[in-house]
Amino acid sequence: MLALLFLFATIAHAIVVSGPSGPWPVSYRVVELTDKSRWDPYAPKDSPHKRRILTSFFLPIHADQRTCKVDKIDYLPPKTTEAYGGVAAGLGLPNTIFEGFELEFCKASSKKQRPLPVVIFSPGFGGSRLLSSAQAQSLASRGNVVITVDHPYEATIVEFPDGTVVYGSNLDSTNNETVTTAAGVRSQDVSFLIDQILKPSSLGHGFSGRLDTSRIFVYGHSLGGATSALVALNDDRVLGGLDMDGFLWGPVTEAGLDVPFFIVGAGSTANDTLNYGGFMDKLNGVNALLTMDGMQHMSFFDIPLLISLRDDIPPELEPVLAAAFGAIPGKRVAAIVDSILGMVTRFLFEGKARPLCTVEDRIPELVVVERDLKGACRN
Repeated sequence: MLALLFLFATIAHAIVVSGPSGPWPVSYRVVELTDKSRWDPYAPKDSPHKRRILTSFFLPIHADQRTCKVDKIDYLPPKTTEAYGGVAAGLGLPNTIFEGFELEFCKASSKKQRPLPVVIFSPGFGGSRLLSSAQAQSLASRGNVVITVDHPYEATIVEFPDGTVVYGSNLDSTNNETVTTAAGVRSQDVSFLIDQILKPSSLGHGFSGRLDTSRIFVYGHSLGGATSALVALNDDRVLGGLDMDGFLWGPVTEAGLDVPFFIVGAGSTANDTLNYGGFMDKLNGVNALLTMDGMQHMSFFDIPLLISLRDDIPPELEPVLAAAFGAIPGKRVAAIVDSILGMVTRFLFEGKARPLCTVEDRIPELVVVERDLKGACRN
């Protein structure tokens, strides 16, 4: 294993993560927000403070992608790279696996922008918004303002712009009460974020007129998917949601939903929880349950894509990688997730149902377990 660690520690140059798939160039902003109406339930008892969250905004801009001025940023900041390197080591992977990656963005344009629909992403339990940045950038390049959210004290680590570092509080992800509470806190975080985008001056300069707040969609991975369901239940400003391989928690499991909701699961997870405990029967709006054979729970991060971009992966690690992130090549995983998100957003924001009606033809790896598009496929 020491030899493998050495291989990963000798990167001579940065690896630029693949650019976005759509026609819009994308700029990037980090925005910290404090909810003055809520005390943080996870803050240390000797240092109570109001709840604050950290977000990334992926902003499509009107510019020629071939001529825009490029900004480069590290894919992960240093302490986050180190922290998630430790998580990787726990899976039997080198702790340097996240080092050396960069993202490229266009510098923000000063030209007036027209308002675009908003997509909000919540990561899984212990996860970082940053580990889905390439996914968010690609979705933004299709003409959506994408906002990814960190949930401090539950995420393994959150590095704030002022240098503050908030580490996870070692919450027990196997305790149902703990997870249900976390989903509730997260849903409050997202609804607070929606409050702020409705008054864009609270976000800082450059946001006025850019956000179409009549079109908001929330999705997430794992507990972030459950968060999207809770937000869709409790916040009528949301048009619909999507859950990527997450169990459902909280009152939504009994109440169901009236707005469109989609579940995309790794094949093994979906088969183990067929019909998601009857949840699909409680969905009154457009809905679908899709499964992806060959994918694992952690396939829905950017991680398979990042791994596919490296040329220093020893063959000895391939079984470990397949067990953790699935058998489908990383670039293909990214393309599948991007395609699904594109179909759902086109349906919610533009009313275009045809791609969802034939999704299994467009994505051969996908299985439609259930689908009820309320007659839209007949149009």
